[in-house]
Amino acid sequence: MSRGYTLIELIVTIAIMLILGAGAVSAYLFVFKKGAEAPVILKDEMELQLSLAQLLKDVESIGFGLTKNYFNAGNSCTLVDLLSNNQSVSICTASGYELLLLSLSTRNTRDSGCWGYTDKTGCVFINSGTKSVLGFDCPNSGLNPAEYIATDFYKNSTFSCTANSACSSGIQCGEDRLVFYLGSGNAYPDSFAARYFLSNTNLPGDCAPGTFVLEKEHLNDIPQPVISCVHTFRAFYMVQSGTGFSYTTTPPSNIDDLRGIRLCFIVQIGKKRDASLTPPNFSANCGGSASFTAEQRNYRWKVVELDIPVRNLQ
Repeated sequence: MSRGYTLIELIVTIAIMLILGAGAVSAYLFVFKKGAEAPVILKDEMELQLSLAQLLKDVESIGFGLTKNYFNAGNSCTLVDLLSNNQSVSICTASGYELLLLSLSTRNTRDSGCWGYTDKTGCVFINSGTKSVLGFDCPNSGLNPAEYIATDFYKNSTFSCTANSACSSGIQCGEDRLVFYLGSGNAYPDSFAARYFLSNTNLPGDCAPGTFVLEKEHLNDIPQPVISCVHTFRAFYMVQSGTGFSYTTTPPSNIDDLRGIRLCFIVQIGKKRDASLTPPNFSANCGGSASFTAEQRNYRWKVVELDIPVRNLQ
């Protein structure tokens, strides 16, 4: 003879179903949260790589288009001092780390970084297919003489350019010279002094507390954000030391010993997490460890260490 379920059996069954249901919901929410987090992390990674690519181009171009009297390194902390001390690069540690640099390709205009040469006739030639720092083809005809400046091959002096319809480019700058794009209304070299520094202004709302924005500032211009949610930024000179390098904020007395600039970042990737993480940290060549607050440990962090050569100063 069959019988129905007792009240206790029904309660036990319902309890088991609730436990299984809660586990399923929990697993679903975990998978959903992981799935929602992945695109944010990917987006942050891509944005970081794009920003680093532009920064890398700026540092690689230090000294580009300048005469040799600017081939000096120092510890100037303002762009005015950088120029008055005839320095192409400076690392300031007076209040955190700042990187100051001078190059004719620091401005993000279409033809920044374009360059060419003149022949015995003085006509300017810019090779077809030469690219600007933004990846555009450099123009090789119809050039405006006011937008270009020339140096001798030894980079001792600068020269202005003039219009000449007999030249295929439309301008001439004297014979056997290097020619660099200056741009409209820019002063040589003042308009091309740039400073990278950390600021706590315009910080996005999803950045961890205590983080900063890395900004780029040209002389007399409004600073522009480059990388957001930066925990730490450091810069060092890569100085030839025997058969290796030393990483230091002390500028080399001989510019020929400067091989590059090391940049070190700790940057937030993704949004706040429920669980605490053990953050990664710098190597010894980036000045050792950085400290994190308890709340900052609930965020994912990425360490970036870049050694960037400065071939234009050699």
